Amino acid sequence: MIFFFIIMIILIIGTYIFIYRAYYKSTDYKDGRIMLVTIPYEHKDDEGIKLITEKSKKVIKIIGIFHNLLMLLYFYGLYFSDFNKYLFNEYFAFKLTIVIMLPLVVLQVYLNKNHKQIKKIKKDNNWALATEYEIEVDTRILADNLKGKYNKLLYLSLILTIIIGFLGFLLKSKVELFEILVLLLNVNSINLVIILLLKLDDYIYISDDYKENYKANKEKIENNYNLIYKLILIDFILIFAYIILSYLLGYMNYVFIFLNIFLIILCIIFIIIFYKQNKKYEVSNNNISKVGDFYDYYGYNNPYDNRTIVNSIISIGTEINRGNIKGKMINLLTSLFFVVVLVGSVIFLHDTIYASIEYTITDNKLEIEVSTFNSTINLREIDSLEFKEEIDFENAYRIIGNAMENYNAGSYRIKNYGNVTLYSYNDVDSHIVIKSKGKTYIFNNRTKENTKKLFKDIRKSIEE
Repeated sequence: MIFFFIIMIILIIGTYIFIYRAYYKSTDYKDGRIMLVTIPYEHKDDEGIKLITEKSKKVIKIIGIFHNLLMLLYFYGLYFSDFNKYLFNEYFAFKLTIVIMLPLVVLQVYLNKNHKQIKKIKKDNNWALATEYEIEVDTRILADNLKGKYNKLLYLSLILTIIIGFLGFLLKSKVELFEILVLLLNVNSINLVIILLLKLDDYIYISDDYKENYKANKEKIENNYNLIYKLILIDFILIFAYIILSYLLGYMNYVFIFLNIFLIILCIIFIIIFYKQNKKYEVSNNNISKVGDFYDYYGYNNPYDNRTIVNSIISIGTEINRGNIKGKMINLLTSLFFVVVLVGSVIFLHDTIYASIEYTITDNKLEIEVSTFNSTINLREIDSLEFKEEIDFENAYRIIGNAMENYNAGSYRIKNYGNVTLYSYNDVDSHIVIKSKGKTYIFNNRTKENTKKLFKDIRKSIEE
């Protein structure tokens, strides 16, 4: 468990180091931009711009070092010290959000302020690089939503998945339904990634002629659509053929493995064809969506662009276009979802941390309830019942469950008992041990006296 926790810390801190490095590099002149603002090359070292970028570099270093040290100390305190009882409570999600997000948000606000200052310098000095006509071209092609055609591929994949899934369910007596679901998951995951990448692909800009640009973009999108359309059909035809063969000839594990491998190879072949097919459109690095200063440190804001998701130019990843109504709705819904999760986490953690283990005996059944880990033991099917004054929990291993300050509940591996279902108040040594139908339950009550009373009640119910 410690190993996975350390790996998680390394991944989180490594990710943030990458993010801060990307912000730092954005202050250098690259691809005609400084701090996401297009600047003519001859003005990149102007005194005003130089002053802003140098200050930004220093702030990025300071906040980056502080943030990563803060996260390191927080995670260390959370897992490796007694201080964790102050860190892990019902407000854990709020504290974690502050530690992980607040320094980065502060940096984004600061960098965006400097970004606006550079845009002001550019405007005051009349350094505009994009002509009005280029902006008009940008508007016309983006507004036509040529990429909306790719949505049909998503609908096709969904419809075929439902049909194949329903067929597999009807024939489940002779067909391995799990294998069908695995095949559908693999195929749909690959198709979804490919379609998403197609939708993120920039519109090409090959000429000052709007009609020529429009024709080239439409041709490219139709060719890509037809290619992926064929891939989807072939994928589902192969899965359909596998279902029919399995139904007629019985279970064939080697065919299932071969089909998975073949589907991956098929995808690789189509990707190669895709890149060869699109190579002729690689005229230059220019693309229509990059006309104008629509990127900032909050993301992307282009009212002329009808795309909802676009590629990030700061680092690897994507941005939501908050310039159109769809992007604004996604941002709003994401914010609401985040608030609901935070509030829900407070309620859930409060109920979990301060929960009590409740025992109820009715109709020769023992009901055990605590938070999300509940058990029902049929007292007529008990193999053994014991009262233990003390149980050795040294080196006990939690598989899944709640390890709270006052109680433990869930699935544990315990010396001399193996895998057990545990319900234990930490300050009470005595426990009841029940073995029933190959399972072992170890539990106690709030006090030793209450545990003894519960043991007598269970024994009495068994004897009745």
